[in-house]
Amino acid sequence: MMMPNQGGQNPMQKMMGMLSMFPKFMQNPVGAMMSCGMNVPQNIQGNPQAMINYFLNSGQMTQEQYDTVAPFANMAQNFFGKKS
Repeated sequence: MMMPNQGGQNPMQKMMGMLSMFPKFMQNPVGAMMSCGMNVPQNIQGNPQAMINYFLNSGQMTQEQYDTVAPFANMAQNFFGKKS
């Protein structure tokens, strides 16, 4: 996911930025992404894998960004449990 104004930030600064957005993301994932300037088509908003593919294919997210946030997403999913 594209994070606002991350140019030149070290990994710790990037992680702190992601953590600060985490509560908003947990409450409303699509809303949090849209507030960061990401476009999320309505027809895929309930399908996380389709959203990831869309972000990668549209250039809204790079593979490096995905690789950075994926472990955090997996940890959160394991910690909070999967939503049905």
